[in-house]
Amino acid sequence: MSLVNFQPSYTHFARSFTFPKSSVSLAQNRVRQISRHISRTNTSASQHSHSEAQVMAKGTAPPPKEPSKLETTVLKDSNVNRRMCGFCKSMTLDFPLGEDGQPIEDKSNQLIPSPTVKKQRHPQFTVHLPPSEPGPSRISLFTAGSIEMGAAVPWQNRLIEHLEHLPITISNPRKDSWDPKIDVKSRDVKFKMQVEWELEALKRATVICFFYDVDTISPVTLMELGLWASSGKVIVCCGGKYWRSGNVDIVCDRYNIPRVDSFEMLVPAVKEFLRMKGLVLDERGDLKKGELQTEEPEMADGKQWWLKFRDPEKLKAENEAKKLYAEWKASETAKQ
Repeated sequence: MSLVNFQPSYTHFARSFTFPKSSVSLAQNRVRQISRHISRTNTSASQHSHSEAQVMAKGTAPPPKEPSKLETTVLKDSNVNRRMCGFCKSMTLDFPLGEDGQPIEDKSNQLIPSPTVKKQRHPQFTVHLPPSEPGPSRISLFTAGSIEMGAAVPWQNRLIEHLEHLPITISNPRKDSWDPKIDVKSRDVKFKMQVEWELEALKRATVICFFYDVDTISPVTLMELGLWASSGKVIVCCGGKYWRSGNVDIVCDRYNIPRVDSFEMLVPAVKEFLRMKGLVLDERGDLKKGELQTEEPEMADGKQWWLKFRDPEKLKAENEAKKLYAEWKASETAKQ
């Protein structure tokens, strides 16, 4: 069998996959990756040889190939740590995995420590993982941020540690394990169950919390932000080093979505947002009885309430950029 036509057979992974701890599995993954690179390399070599044959036949050399728009965009815009493959010379994401499947290292120091004074877990606090259906809850939160096939930092667990003293329900799509045989196609029953579970949990949630790990790409998280941007129940944490932070920032501004720059500020901002969505507690820490009292997403003085959780320097730079954009837009309008 020609290597040119060789197509490696390996399983794609779903967004909630956590890499196995077995060194054998890690070795198998590496073999599959190398096979894919060999396939690409030989395909490129075949195409190159074919081009040379055409040049010899015609006696003229073709013009140099310009890089495609996609290639230029990936190399220019991405702030994600990338490395060049020694086989196919393509730029691939350098997943922050420890040796032998060790826990994900927080290389960019995004998370904060566990609470120094651990509060007692509230009796009504529950966490649901797929396929467990969350029961009826007056206040619920969905952790909709980065998972990236298990490469993202385990921010969901850290957020849970800081919220477990509250009488809320959390739906967390990040499972402790994932069957690598699952095909990420709609025809796969287990994969479809996972996605349907997430869509239903997103619909039921009182608050949807997005955290973009700066060391990931997180395409599904970007899609989900687009789905729920106008819902009025979204809060976002996105650092400037995330490769599409600009897109996230603009969407949040357009739809008036609460946004912070760090996980450190996300925790108190989520608590404040939950309070505004009706999480009002009595002296015992229980949810007050009666109708939920919700507030508008803006403070009485007209300022956006989440600005107090923003980084002052970043906020100043954004305001200056918005001013320049407004001036440019006014100038363009005047020309018409």
